[in-house]
Amino acid sequence: MSQEPTAAERQRIAFDLLKNEARTAHREGDGLRVIHLCETCLQEVARLVKSEKLTLHLTELQWAFIFQLYWLLHTTPLGLVRDVLRQIPKRDEADQRIFTTLETYFFLIEQPLLGGDQTFERLTAIAPSSFGDDFQPESAELVTHLIELAWFNLVSDDRWRNMAAEWSEKGPDWVKKVIGPVEERLMLQTRLTVPSKRHPPFSADAATSLRKISDLAELWVLQLNGQNELLLARIKQLSPRLSPDAYQWRLMADFWHMNRLFGGGDSQSVWLARRRQMTTKFPVLFFHDRRELRIRELLGEVYRRRGPGSAHQRWGILQLAMLHELAALRIWDFGMWREAVQAQSEALLEASQWMDAMPELTAQGLVAGVRAIAIQSPEKDFLVQSAVQHLEFASEQVLQSLTEDLLWTYPTQGHTAAELFEVVSDLVPAASWVELAEWTVGYAVRSRSGHQWGSKINPLEHWIDIVPSLEATSDAWKILAPEVISLGRISHCWRGKDRQLIYSWLAWAPIVLARDLGQALVDVTATDLGDSFFRAQLICSVEGDRTELGKSFSTELFLQARLPEERLLLAQHLNDPSVAGLTNEVHERSARAIRNALQTAAPAADAQTFSFGTFVPGLNVLKKWHGSEDLVRELITTINSPNVLQDWLPWLLSTLQILVADGPASFSEIVKPELGNWAKKLPRGRTIVGDVQGPFSIIQSKGVSAGDVSGMLGWLCLQVLRQLKSSAHDEVKAWLKQTVLNGDVEPMGVAFYVSVLLASQLSEDAISPVLATADAVLLTLRTRMSDSLEARSTLADALWYIAGITRRQTSEFVDWQSPIGTLVLAWLIQLLRDYAPILARAPHPRVRAAFAAVLWNLSQWSALSEILVSSAEQLKRDQRARVRFEAYGGWKEKRKNSTEQANQSIDSTT
Repeated sequence: MSQEPTAAERQRIAFDLLKNEARTAHREGDGLRVIHLCETCLQEVARLVKSEKLTLHLTELQWAFIFQLYWLLHTTPLGLVRDVLRQIPKRDEADQRIFTTLETYFFLIEQPLLGGDQTFERLTAIAPSSFGDDFQPESAELVTHLIELAWFNLVSDDRWRNMAAEWSEKGPDWVKKVIGPVEERLMLQTRLTVPSKRHPPFSADAATSLRKISDLAELWVLQLNGQNELLLARIKQLSPRLSPDAYQWRLMADFWHMNRLFGGGDSQSVWLARRRQMTTKFPVLFFHDRRELRIRELLGEVYRRRGPGSAHQRWGILQLAMLHELAALRIWDFGMWREAVQAQSEALLEASQWMDAMPELTAQGLVAGVRAIAIQSPEKDFLVQSAVQHLEFASEQVLQSLTEDLLWTYPTQGHTAAELFEVVSDLVPAASWVELAEWTVGYAVRSRSGHQWGSKINPLEHWIDIVPSLEATSDAWKILAPEVISLGRISHCWRGKDRQLIYSWLAWAPIVLARDLGQALVDVTATDLGDSFFRAQLICSVEGDRTELGKSFSTELFLQARLPEERLLLAQHLNDPSVAGLTNEVHERSARAIRNALQTAAPAADAQTFSFGTFVPGLNVLKKWHGSEDLVRELITTINSPNVLQDWLPWLLSTLQILVADGPASFSEIVKPELGNWAKKLPRGRTIVGDVQGPFSIIQSKGVSAGDVSGMLGWLCLQVLRQLKSSAHDEVKAWLKQTVLNGDVEPMGVAFYVSVLLASQLSEDAISPVLATADAVLLTLRTRMSDSLEARSTLADALWYIAGITRRQTSEFVDWQSPIGTLVLAWLIQLLRDYAPILARAPHPRVRAAFAAVLWNLSQWSALSEILVSSAEQLKRDQRARVRFEAYGGWKEKRKNSTEQANQSIDSTT
């Protein structure tokens, strides 16, 4: 007759049953079943501990803790694991050893942002003997997961390998057999997932050598190197070898889908349906899909709450995303790895909105986003915008680390890195500019080869803010020169944003390299007359600013110019006698072109076809407009026409402003009565289809805003004020008052500028209301710049306008030495003093650069207060190269110093 088992034996039998079931589910990848069994076990253990009836040792129950943490899906069970682990009795030394190990295991999962030193300290406290003398599945997973977690936190300096070596040497024999393959895999994956100078990326040529580790490793290398055709060919070779029941089918299908443009394949909808079907077929993939879904749920909660108070959710995202990344690397799932790293990036970037310290975490989030190919252009991603702001005052060590991580990227990640460099390039420490130049050339080459996701016409775009600050002896000039010359040969790069880089190169490069670029521009046969005109404009501008270039390039262009406006521009620059005749011709052509545009700008009410925009190059060339009063009246009539199209208003007002600026006072007299009317009621024009916008509109088109129109009207007020002075004061005041009342950001930069100029023309007893208006404008921009890109840009513009009128004590616009000018200057300096702490630490580099320019200009002829002197010195040490450049005097000061150095060199040679 069998003996009834004792309570202790029944307890062991029951828990062994759960353990065996959990082991089987773990082996099959059924994480959801493992979690159910582990939580059942831990709940029962907690009950038995509370009633003091638990008879088992911790070593006998460790499986529940290990598997629960290994398959963590929700962070709520962490509390249960922590409480049970602390409460369970430690009956002997073995229990105490495994308790220390499990406590460390728990801590590493609970703290995904743990520093390297703390991680290493915790790991060194683990006794290798705690893993047990005999191999157990859960013990093997514990060792594996601990090594993976050590790698996650210590990958930068390889200290995780120290732990692997120590445990292999001092632990039981089976530990070494477990650690060996894990260490080999992680060493390889270090170069794939976190490449650096210490662990350089694999080249595409190295792909075949990785087959001995995993066939999927080869696919990772080909994918990251952008070798699309080779990748698809290799998938075709591997497919026949796979078992029909292997989950690797889904992993390879992901690769195929990402590269379907090169090898064909199913449509997006068909592929997604098949992927879901594959996922449900394999428990391990289904579990990972559920974990991804949970991460997204937590991210959604954080975004909805939008505030610093969602710490629990943020920790949950980072904990699960860390485990998800390690699980992805374990099975070589590239798509899953990207999802996990992207989640870590999003969590860190979202948190950066609410952090004043720890910019290293923000940098980590940006780098993770680049590696996951998940970072969008900052103009489209508010998280990236706020992250970059958080880095503005980071230490050089943080910026150096960020730079190195971005430079050591794979080809498919290169375009994402370039997008980020576009907004952080001049935060790159000057010591790394040569390395950045080498990376840029490689990026340009890969852009042309098609081995990266995305490309740019101008791969040098991120150098725009660095070039003016490059030392003449820097190797970066020679490294970049071939790419700059290639860019200069592209005719549409002579206009728009790309033109700025070409100008900077011509202005600042060593003279030989500048002349090489100039000759490359001149040698291009421009088929578009507009492009040719902008090239001439660019050459004339830089030859005027950099006299040592001479005028050979403009002379050569003059001989081949076909457009009369281009010939006039060049003739003026070269003081050619043909200027008079060309001026008459261009005047007639321009007036005719403007009148033709007026017909298009205000078509009949029943018109069915429309066109927008026109280019009248004469507006940029003619220095004097005389005898065109009728043209001015026609422009006014068109602006007031009920048929005028809204999208034409900026051009019409801009054209009118140019005519007033370059014409006689009679033009201003004609315009003045309209200013008061337009200030009270802005021209609005009519739309063709109405604004297309709203949260459910796929195409977003807002057309021309009231702020845009008001801004153009402000520039017109400025020209009328310049011409008519006191007789236009009432009209200008009316526009200023209405601008402040309307509250639109767009015109506030010019409103601040006009307020200062207007005040300098008034009597002492009349300036207070105008200066109060300027105060109100600046305060509005200051309060709105934290949440409005437009406000930041407008505030910077306002400061740049002030920088323009503070270069000299006396100019056409204002005489700072006059009695009223002295009063306005005192007000301006006091205003700058009040705002100095804010402007010098504004998290927007354009604002700081403009403020630096204002301070430098004022310091050349006016004494600055102590706080402004301190601000100026602070800006000279700014992390942004563009800010330092302006704080040291900008292009004029650098040009003066460059000329003096050149003269000294000539003198010493003589």
